[in-house]
Amino acid sequence: HSLTHLLNLFFCYPLLAPWFAFVCFFFLVAQGGQELSLTHTELAAALQYSDTAGLSDLLTHLTAIQNANHQPPLPYKMCVTTGSQEGLARAFEMLLDPGDPLLIESPAYSGTLAALTPRNIDLYTVECDHDGLVPASLRQRLESWPKKKAQSAVHCAHCRQSHRGHTDGRAT
Repeated sequence: HSLTHLLNLFFCYPLLAPWFAFVCFFFLVAQGGQELSLTHTELAAALQYSDTAGLSDLLTHLTAIQNANHQPPLPYKMCVTTGSQEGLARAFEMLLDPGDPLLIESPAYSGTLAALTPRNIDLYTVECDHDGLVPASLRQRLESWPKKKAQSAVHCAHCRQSHRGHTDGRAT
């Protein structure tokens, strides 16, 4: 009986939507107690599929922050991702072809390895410590580099290794 009721509710949802629709969202910021809210129109836009690059208003806002704080020297386009592995996967897809070599820190973030594995990339590790890549390890890796493979890219966490917490001691 309950499964039939659930299926009926599922198929009737569009008819019931006026009773289940969200009107707005309110958020209370932990530090400072500032209240943030999304209006019905903002919420409707946020809960829908958007452009692949991200919500246009958000991209405009983030681009303005980037331009004001960093003055990029070259034209660029910004893309908002759902998380680090999606961003890594997109970057690797753009920059690397299957079989390309990649210098990567050791130990490496498991999310990086998860994004690289399906791409069939040849990984060459470089040791790292609390200051980042160890220069002697990088030099040794480059001096013993296979002659037929051009270096294509280096991937390293610029601040803190999420699983080890030691690449950079500064707080982010």
